[in-house]
Order: sequence, then structure tokens, then C-alpha cells
Amino acid sequence: MSHDQKPSPETMRLLVPKHLLGSGPNSDRLDMSDYLVHLTSKEHIFKEILSTGILKRGKPFGFRSFRLQEIVRERHRSICFSEIPVDQLGRLHIKKGYYGIGFSKRVLKEKGAARVWYIEHNSLQARAIQDLAELASKQNDCSAPIWNLTPFVDPIIPGRFEWDHERECRIQGDLTFTLDDIAFLIAPNSFTEFPAAVEIFYDYQDLELVTTASSPLLEEALSEKIEDFFAEFCDPLHILPTDQGEYVWIVREWTTEEALEHLFPIINQTIFDKLASFLNSESTSWVRRKDTHE
Repeated sequence: MSHDQKPSPETMRLLVPKHLLGSGPNSDRLDMSDYLVHLTSKEHIFKEILSTGILKRGKPFGFRSFRLQEIVRERHRSICFSEIPVDQLGRLHIKKGYYGIGFSKRVLKEKGAARVWYIEHNSLQARAIQDLAELASKQNDCSAPIWNLTPFVDPIIPGRFEWDHERECRIQGDLTFTLDDIAFLIAPNSFTEFPAAVEIFYDYQDLELVTTASSPLLEEALSEKIEDFFAEFCDPLHILPTDQGEYVWIVREWTTEEALEHLFPIINQTIFDKLASFLNSESTSWVRRKDTHE
């Protein structure tokens, strides 16, 4: 594959009204957003969220293994939102989904939303949180103030955990909302073309609708290629031993780009770039599955 070839134009983008872009008094800060968006991949889940007015908490999120400890596990179960500018959310669609609900930051901050704090692994800040959490855990103290912080802290470990590009905010527990709380919706089609939804979303007709414009053929190609990739390669996280937080490479280390070129020597540049972007958000290093059995 020639990497000198220019990628074709972006085929997954959001068609966004201008008044939803930017931040600040004059909306001139286009790298910022006044909105938080929750994305989901399934139409029936999107339909249920809107029909019930409830966003249910997900799995435990936050700082390391403490989020899974029984005494505070429920406090770490959260709902995730992104403050990426609305017209740039396309980079999350493959992973997060094509259906979304947008809220103003003001509305969600009143309901407890807070930004995720991304800190470097083994930094002074990470160690300070680690020490306080370990102390509270040893004392079986589920009311320690540190547990108000840990659901909103994600460590950055290069090649393993790097989620700062998602610009995430979280709310602990479930979120109950009303029609007036919603700023806009995101869906693959317009409301009139949105199957099985018109009767439930009738009261939402006055809301903004941001539609995703994408190539069905590209989506199909991406899905197939991702499936093929994970059949051949896996994240080293649960495979390789570690030493002081670093992998011990007892088998060959493959970068995302090396693995893609090995699997797909002839591939459209746009698909290659999108695959690389998605896979690098999962891990920048990979293990070939057959190497783990030799």
C-alpha cells in the first residue's frame, strides 16, 4: 500500500447547525463546546432512553482497581459524556455509536457532571491518590473523601490506557431528565426516516437533530476489517507479564500500523487511516494471537 497516496475526503461527519458550535460569549472558541453528548450504538437503547427519560449508569469507571472494590464499586458506576465539539464527534462513532443525546453543560453540571482528570501513570499526583485510596480501603472507610474523586480520575499509560482524546465528563449513578433538558439529538437519519421511532419521539420534534452523514459501504468495510483484525491480534494487556508497569515482550511487539499492513497489504487509504485511528485508541501495541500459543 502506498502511503504517499492522499486520503480521500472525510466520509463520516456530523451535519451540525452553526449555533451549536463554539463556546464563549461570541461562540468563537471553536475548539471548545457548550454541550455534553452521550453516545450509544443501538437504536433500541436510544429509543428506550428517550421514552423513559432515564440514562442508566454503566460499569464502574475511574481510578485503577479501586473502582472494583466492593465497598465503593457502586459509587464508581457512572454515565459517560464527551465535550468534544459537536462537529468533531465523528471520531468517536465507531467505538461509541451513532445515536446521541446532547445536553448543555449548564444543565448537566447542575446534576453533578464533572470532567475526568487524566493523570500520568506513576506521577506524583497519581501516587498521592493511590496512597489515600489505599488508606481508605485498608480502613474499610467507604465515606472517605477520596472516593468522591476516584470515579473521575483516569490514569494515562502509553500504549495501554490513553483516553484523554475523548474529553470525557461523568455523572455518578443514573440520570433522570426531561424534554426541556435536551439540547439536541444525534441520529443516522432524519426523524421522518428514523424507523420505529416516530410514534415515541413525536414530542421531540421541536428539538435540534444532528445527523451523521456516512458511507454505508465504508461502514461495512470498517466493521469487517476490525473483526478480521481482532481475530488475528489482541491487546497485550491480559497476555504479557509486566515489570514496573511496562510490558515484558516475550513475543514480537506489533504497532497498529505494522499489524494493519501485514493483514491488509492492499487497502483503501481512507479505511486504513480510520482503522488505525480507532485501533490506536484501544492500544498502540499488539500481540499476534498465534505467537501466544507457540
